[in-house]
Amino acid sequence: MTILLARSSPYEEDDLKEFLLSHECTVLVARELPTLYQLLSTEPVDAVLYNVVSMDDFIVIRYINDNFPLVKVVVSTDDGFSTAIENMRNGTFQTLKRPFRLNQLNDMFWNNMSPISEHPHKTAK
Repeated sequence: MTILLARSSPYEEDDLKEFLLSHECTVLVARELPTLYQLLSTEPVDAVLYNVVSMDDFIVIRYINDNFPLVKVVVSTDDGFSTAIENMRNGTFQTLKRPFRLNQLNDMFWNNMSPISEHPHKTAK
């Protein structure tokens, strides 16, 4: 399974990478949006763990959902964004409030999810 860490904070990134690698995942990192778009277009990404830092990030999340419907999106957020996320929620992504425990990712990434590599193509278009 390939997990893309999008806009993750540097202090969380090492722990996340270590945890995901221990679950035999391939881990990609996109700190900037151009890198995120490039990786989504060129790599077989199964899931994105997206660190929301502003309301503008929801435009990017919508783009991912619209253009890569087989890619699961998990949103990581501080409490300040929790209410906004709940109000905007439409079932196309899950939320993970920070600080979170790494074992919470088990339910988000591995339950009821088949790797994107099993699909003929990762986009709907």
